[in-house]
Amino acid sequence: MTERIEFVLPYPPTVNTYWRRHGNTYFISEAGKRYRRDVALIVRQQRLKLNLSGRLAIKVIAEPPDKRRRDLDNIL
Repeated sequence: MTERIEFVLPYPPTVNTYWRRHGNTYFISEAGKRYRRDVALIVRQQRLKLNLSGRLAIKVIAEPPDKRRRDLDNIL
């Protein structure tokens, strides 16, 4: 049986705004923490009961918030 689940998630922050550095220590920025909280809330609201022991296929459709050029690695 193939089950299809769809999520609409906010566009992620860039790698440069997601991560911050203090000396030799890297940490998640406030923008990164806010993004993680928003995504976790959206997923929790779905109240999914998933059995992920088998194969999983993921399709990503990204719609950038503006027309600036972007690195595709930032959305995954």
